[in-house]
Amino acid sequence: MEARFARSLERLHRVGSSRLADSIGSYQPLQGAASNTIPLQVARDVELAGPNGSVIGVPIAVSFWRRDLAEVERGGVFLVGVDCAGQRLIVEEVVMDDGHMLTAACTEDV
Repeated sequence: MEARFARSLERLHRVGSSRLADSIGSYQPLQGAASNTIPLQVARDVELAGPNGSVIGVPIAVSFWRRDLAEVERGGVFLVGVDCAGQRLIVEEVVMDDGHMLTAACTEDV
């Protein structure tokens, strides 16, 4: 039963990720090669449920499918927008990870 639910959740994320993506971007870790053509969902001024019923405020949340990008690190940079030359979003921390989708709290590099 768990495997069936996991497959359903994976399908939900796959379809949702492709349909809800705001743009295609790339990710540049502190060291190593960049990952390109990642469908990204970018949201501003997000409030997430934290531990013990607390609320976590996130200035910019970037969500993506784990299959497209397995992990991100603090200080890594998402390049979002036209030909990945639009916004530069710096990763602060991963705030959600359900095994299929990751959401990273980011700040804008101005």
